[in-house]
Amino acid sequence: MPGAAGRKKKDRQALLAHITTIPFRRRMTQQCLADELGVARSVVWDAIAQGQLLRHTNTIHPLLTKENKHARIRHALRHVVHGSDGSHFSPTYNVVHVDEKWFNEDTNKRVFYVLPGETVPHRERKSKRFIGKTIFLAAIARPK
Repeated sequence: MPGAAGRKKKDRQALLAHITTIPFRRRMTQQCLADELGVARSVVWDAIAQGQLLRHTNTIHPLLTKENKHARIRHALRHVVHGSDGSHFSPTYNVVHVDEKWFNEDTNKRVFYVLPGETVPHRERKSKRFIGKTIFLAAIARPK
């Protein structure tokens, strides 16, 4: 009788149903989720491998207002030159590009382990100014 040998499969439906009661902040790693469920990490890994549990990466999205969007369009339109041969962008030979790079000291990306079909929290902020930051500043211009 093929298939009758070996360890019997365990029913994990009760365990998977318990995942929905665990808050998202406590299921960001496989080990944390396994600790909350009271099982080994390999059980969580098996659920991921079988497609019963999904790994979802979630980032903070910028909250753009209508005024922010209009300001972006106005900035782009300032560089358009209208002439008799049509419209084109200005050559920007007299422009200095200042680039600043901000690094957050806290992570911007969160990973959650969710069940298929489960809604993932949508994370957005008006400002990330309350997260500690470090800045690098650079300027680029056309050489003379």
